[in-house]
Amino acid sequence: MTKCVLLAQRTAKEKCLPAPVRLVAVGSLGGRLDHQLAALSALHAFMELDLMLLGAEGTAKVLSPGRHTIRPWTTLEGPVCGLVPLGTSGVSSMDACRA
Repeated sequence: MTKCVLLAQRTAKEKCLPAPVRLVAVGSLGGRLDHQLAALSALHAFMELDLMLLGAEGTAKVLSPGRHTIRPWTTLEGPVCGLVPLGTSGVSSMDACRA
């Protein structure tokens, strides 16, 4: 995963693509646990990038510090989401049915 992200960064720089470049790693969740953990580790290592992992049963993304509204991609993940705090964080919940 790390090699792929570094290659994507280098390619974006060589082609002078405007920031932010969004990276979606399709198929990076699921299968062997060591591969999944390596992909999640890459999310943490490249927190400055807009990097998302996409698997058959869900997605993973590191959120930058600050406030966020999370709207699950219901056609892929269902009506709920899971949060894994990696440091100091606070979570509040709002009724998903409200606009």
